[in-house]
Amino acid sequence: MPYVKEDCEKAIKKIQQLYRTLKGIDFKPPNMIGSLGELLVMREMVTRGIDFEPAGGQVGYDITVTSKEGKQLVEVKTSTLKKWYGRQNYGWVVQRRGGRERKFDILLCAGIRDIETALNDPLFYIISGVQALKADSVTLDWVTSVEKKLNIFPELTDVEYVIDRLGKKDSMITKFDRKVNENLNEYENAWYHLTE
Repeated sequence: MPYVKEDCEKAIKKIQQLYRTLKGIDFKPPNMIGSLGELLVMREMVTRGIDFEPAGGQVGYDITVTSKEGKQLVEVKTSTLKKWYGRQNYGWVVQRRGGRERKFDILLCAGIRDIETALNDPLFYIISGVQALKADSVTLDWVTSVEKKLNIFPELTDVEYVIDRLGKKDSMITKFDRKVNENLNEYENAWYHLTE
């Protein structure tokens, strides 16, 4: 079934409406932000003419893309803008500790600055699955559920600031985080990974 940009936008607006309705309530439906991110990704794929199909269910990836290379499995992760030691960043869990083995070809990280303006300014960082799954593990006593993750800071100087605040012994900012942040232009809107 071909997807229509307008249908994706209608669904995004419904999620935004639900979010506004629930503002001030501690409970938010699970995966509301994740669904918003997947819809933003699908809208972008429609706009770019990328042939795709949502995977559905718990299969370890979210979208199947068909390109010249054949089928690619795309895992979509979504983050809203957060503050960490006073510095803005996005954060995505790539793999949970003790979780099932992840099998995807592309990790597509969607960044949402503000849920209200998500249609206007989403960010997309596109990373090969091999690279993402080879990321070094987080080794902190207080982070027990996360095996691999990615944090992206809009300003590179904020990475060093957070590292200084955490101390050199802390592995919360991994080599993978540093590599991606130092080379953001290689990952931001790198849609060619899905069309090659």
